[in-house]
Amino acid sequence: HPTHGPPVRFAPATGPPIAPTEGPRSGSGIITGKLGGGKSHAAKRMVADTVLRGGRVIVPMDRTGMGEYVRLGPALEGDGHTTQVITLEAGGRWVVDPFAMFADVEDRVRYGSGFVTLLTRTSYGDPEAVVLAKSLRRVAVRGGRLREVADDLDAIADTEPAFAEAARRMAMKIRVYSEDGGIYSVVFGDGEVASLDADYSVFHAPGLPLPSVESLKHRDDLLPEQVFALA
Repeated sequence: HPTHGPPVRFAPATGPPIAPTEGPRSGSGIITGKLGGGKSHAAKRMVADTVLRGGRVIVPMDRTGMGEYVRLGPALEGDGHTTQVITLEAGGRWVVDPFAMFADVEDRVRYGSGFVTLLTRTSYGDPEAVVLAKSLRRVAVRGGRLREVADDLDAIADTEPAFAEAARRMAMKIRVYSEDGGIYSVVFGDGEVASLDADYSVFHAPGLPLPSVESLKHRDDLLPEQVFALA
C-alpha cells in the first residue's frame, strides 16, 4: 500500500549478497498457495514481465499435455522478442546433449557428469565415477559428443590397466542407453542441437515420466525411463 512506505523491488533473477564485499547470488524462489489460488498465473506473469522488459527466460520442463507454457509463447512475440519450443520426444527434431549445447569445457563437464552419473546410478566415490570424470573431460576438451564417452572409456581400458575394469563397466552402462534409441535419442541422437538463444525458450516433454516424490525414496526401484527423466 502506498501509505505504508516505498515499494519493494522484486527481482527474482538476483539473489541476496553473500557478503558485503561480494556480489549477489543467483536468484531463486518458490510460489506456494492453495489449489486455484493463482500460482500458475503469478509464475506466467513473472515470465511475461521478464521477457517484455528485455530479459530472457528458459522454462526447463513443461510436461503438461496441453503445453501450458508453450501456449504462452505466441503472446510474447512481437517487438523483436523471439520464442522457441524444444519438444523432447523419441525420434524428434531436437537433441539436448550438453556437450553440444555448451561451448565452455567446464559447463560441458559439469552438466555431462551430472546427467551420466544419475542415468547410470553411479555413486561419486565409485571407481566408475573416477574414470568417468577422466573420460568426460577428455571428450569435452576435444569437442566430442556425449555418446563418444563410451568409446573413449574403451580406449582408456585398453591403454591404462589400472582403470580397465571400471572403464569397461562404465562404457557398457552408457551404451545401454546411447544405443537403445527411443527417448534416449533426446540426448544421444543425431537431431538438431537445441539452442538457448531465444528470449523465451520452453522445453516441452509431455511424455516424460518423472518419478513421484514418494518413489524417489526408493531410487533403486525406479524404471530406466524415470531415471532418464530425472537426469
